[in-house]
Amino acid sequence: MIRENVTLRAPWSGGMYELVALTKRAMRKAIRRKLLWEKEFMTLYVEIDKLITENRSPRIGEIVLLDEHETPRDFWKLAETKELRKGKDGVTRAAVIKTPHSKHLTKSTNMLYLLEVNTEFDIEREAKKKKKKAENAEEAIALRTSANF
Repeated sequence: MIRENVTLRAPWSGGMYELVALTKRAMRKAIRRKLLWEKEFMTLYVEIDKLITENRSPRIGEIVLLDEHETPRDFWKLAETKELRKGKDGVTRAAVIKTPHSKHLTKSTNMLYLLEVNTEFDIEREAKKKKKKAENAEEAIALRTSANF
């Protein structure tokens, strides 16, 4: 195949250059779509995660991770909450915690990360919730069946 009058390195002339240009264009579109999909997925994930997980404050006796400035997360200290301090609005804003070295510190709840460990307290609370739901369902059924039509 002999090509004549092909401008060197110009994507608009010459078959090979056109193939390269088309490939690059297709890759750019695919990558943009993938990046857009990942952004959409992450925003959707964050919205759903907020609905599913409850953003709660620590309880007394609960084990938490203490966020230490400029320290890798692997080296954060474990601490136990001893006392909760509420703000003027009634929401828990700070907690007195006990570190492994028996220091009592007052830290903002923003610096405390709850460990997702099922304790006996959590298991009992979940059992009570399930029992209440079952009782409410039974009451609702009883109310519906006893109505006179």
